[in-house]
Amino acid sequence: LSLIQQAGAVHIAGDQHLPTIIQHGIEQYDDGPWAFVVPAIVNNYYSRWWWPEDEMPGENANEILPWTGRYLDGFNNKITMHAYANPDTQSNGAGFGFIRFHIEKNEVTFECWPRGEDVKAPQAKQFTGWPFTVKL
Repeated sequence: LSLIQQAGAVHIAGDQHLPTIIQHGIEQYDDGPWAFVVPAIVNNYYSRWWWPEDEMPGENANEILPWTGRYLDGFNNKITMHAYANPDTQSNGAGFGFIRFHIEKNEVTFECWPRGEDVKAPQAKQFTGWPFTVKL
């Protein structure tokens, strides 16, 4: 994680059946790189959920989704959850992601679209919590 952070890179993962945006913690919360897990294109046979054990928002939660903020993952790593798309939508959480690198601003925008959404349509909607732009 330290090398990813030093490189000014983002951690990109795919097909984990749970789209998320987190910021890793290395020594403390929010001092590591950003991570985007894009959704699986098909998600109706092996669904995963983000569902904290205590069903409570973490510290520094946002107001967009109920279970955001600071948590320890299953391996006791520090993570800050910023967005997730549980399979409780019409698309079952299936979809695709775009990553837009804004080199001149040193920013990245993560997009997370439900499968079947026409991204060119004016009324097109991403999953709740997206798009999400971060400074690197």
